[in-house]
Amino acid sequence: MGLNVRTLGLTNVGKEGVNVKVDPRLFKGNVVHYSVEPVIPKPKSTVELSFPFLKGFSRSPLLNELNGDLL
Repeated sequence: MGLNVRTLGLTNVGKEGVNVKVDPRLFKGNVVHYSVEPVIPKPKSTVELSFPFLKGFSRSPLLNELNGDLL
């Protein structure tokens, strides 16, 4: 807990004609809770973050801010 992390994702901001507009977002914060027993069935663990994880961020990388490692 307390590890500084970053993530990058794309949010869907709606359609413009036939094109879907996306807005890239970079979030920075820290891990507030980690559990090896997941809250939902399929994942191997659950990580709670200090920032919102918006729709469109699923499968976005979660990076250790100190060394860039993927978590």
